[in-house]
Amino acid sequence: MGFRLVVEGKSRELHPSILEKAYRIGREAVLNSFRHSEASRVEVELEYTSMRLRIAVRDNGKGIADGLFLSGGGNYRGLFGMRELAERMGAKLRLMSRAAAGTEIELSIPGQIAFASHTNTRLLDWRMPETEEETAGGLARRAKMTTPAQIRILTVDNHPLLLEGLAVVIQSQPDMVLVGQASNGHDAIQQFGKLRPDVVLMDLKLPDMSGIDGMIAIQAQFPEARIIAMTTFEGDGPIERALQAGARSYILKNMPPREIAEVIRHVHAGHKRFPSEIAAKMAEHLGEEKLTDREVYGLRQSAGGRSRDIAAKLFIAEETVKAHMKHMLERLGAIDGGHAVMIAARRGFIQL
Repeated sequence: MGFRLVVEGKSRELHPSILEKAYRIGREAVLNSFRHSEASRVEVELEYTSMRLRIAVRDNGKGIADGLFLSGGGNYRGLFGMRELAERMGAKLRLMSRAAAGTEIELSIPGQIAFASHTNTRLLDWRMPETEEETAGGLARRAKMTTPAQIRILTVDNHPLLLEGLAVVIQSQPDMVLVGQASNGHDAIQQFGKLRPDVVLMDLKLPDMSGIDGMIAIQAQFPEARIIAMTTFEGDGPIERALQAGARSYILKNMPPREIAEVIRHVHAGHKRFPSEIAAKMAEHLGEEKLTDREVYGLRQSAGGRSRDIAAKLFIAEETVKAHMKHMLERLGAIDGGHAVMIAARRGFIQL
């Protein structure tokens, strides 16, 4: 089953009680898709606007009859509870489904309810609900009960629903066990030292540091660490940086679960494995001279400044900046500075 996460808009601070309820509803929707829909693809969409927070979970499975949504019957007992929970917090829950045509469950929370102005609880600092199975203590106890043949895995991502999707994938594999989850880089470093997992799945974009910096920090303390980089971006720039930081593999978040599991097994066995689409990106620019960190910085600055301004920031002559830009144009195959920035963004060297 393929899993894809889409985030629209800039993530915003949520009221603590809304965060908990929204997670519970989203989690139930994702689990229903994985367990009962017989789908081959599940997509979760998070949309932040000034007016609302919208969470949509859709699949291409067998669909749900209207009566089941109202009664919560059959395998969908959680649906009625989801609707009731949404109504209690002043949100709207919609179900769009047809037989053999898939299902979409959409939760829409008004902005004045969802977003908090003054709180220290942030979506990016989310933690699993405190149940025996899902707290750090529960995961640690489960880690101690693993059999020697099982691959012990730590997942690192700042999106709760993606962590949940990965948990479902891992727990469906008889030779794997999830021993820990982290939502930021510092937590990942701490948990690695405590749990010493066999394999780490690490997002490259974390709230407190980049996944690259997280990998470097873990590798500095534990050179034997086997880390798989995760991202939604296919450019060769992030791939190259992840490998230099010590990643054993690189996967896209929308890859089918079967392929993710195979990559985990290969990395655990001490091998490097790259999915075909990643290998194709690497081969496309094989042998090309890579941009230096200073050149990447210069490109970022050139996206919104003149050569004179860039020279002042880098403490170099304007002629030197122009010479570097000419060199970069040739290496990127660009016709001008704007074109170079577009190519660099597409390949993942910079973000616009």
